[in-house]
Order: sequence, then C-alpha cells, then structure tokens
Amino acid sequence: MTLHPRSNALKLVCPECGEPARDRPPTDLMPDIGARPAESHTDASPLCPVTGPHGSAPATAVPAASADTAGGTR
Repeated sequence: MTLHPRSNALKLVCPECGEPARDRPPTDLMPDIGARPAESHTDASPLCPVTGPHGSAPATAVPAASADTAGGTR
C-alpha cells in the first residue's frame, strides 16, 4: 500500500476548535517552539495549542471527517 502526501483538495480542520485549517505554516509570530508547524488556521494563525509531554505546542490538523471524533467543537 502506498501512502500519498496530503492533497490540496483534502479539507483539514484544527482538532481542538474544529475551524478550517490549511497545509501551510503559520505566518504569525510565535515563541521559539522548535520546528515551525506545517499547518495553520486559514487566517495563517497557528493551530490551537495542545499540552503534551514537552509543554504546549500547536495541534496537528486532521482531515475534516475525523474532526467529529477528535474532540473539536463546531
């Protein structure tokens, strides 16, 4: 089975807030959190923060169909 990279046609959402996301890095200034996130909200802001084992970091976008079970609100 071959996995293909995300298509531009794939609708992405922030799993935290359920808002649409895009497959491009945020343009807002962000504190130094290491590598720049690959995804952002459609207004170019970072995706909502999530707390992990190394502190807070932007969420990773999910396909729109997955958002219904990811805990996001609409």
